[in-house]
Amino acid sequence: MTVRVKGGKKFTRTINFFKKQSNWLSILSKASTNVAGAIRDDAEKRVYTKFKKRKGKLGKSIKSRVYKRGNNVYLSLTSDHPAAGIMEYGGPSAMPSAPSKTH
Repeated sequence: MTVRVKGGKKFTRTINFFKKQSNWLSILSKASTNVAGAIRDDAEKRVYTKFKKRKGKLGKSIKSRVYKRGNNVYLSLTSDHPAAGIMEYGGPSAMPSAPSKTH
């Protein structure tokens, strides 16, 4: 089967560009970087659909990270807030109990 395309050399160069794995890693890394902020914002919004927003520290602690390792591109969300670990893994709270209003 033969396919004829106007500007065939440009078409061939484009196909050859996308065949290279290193180009795909670069493309996927750039795409992940472009959407990382929106994904982080969505995660913050979802946190506050389940929990009351008091000071907003939990939402602000969520960070997005894009990195390459080997032949893979990773996009991850992390948080160093104590409540994030409790939400993900469950279990007793590492945070002290809040004082009651009778104290």
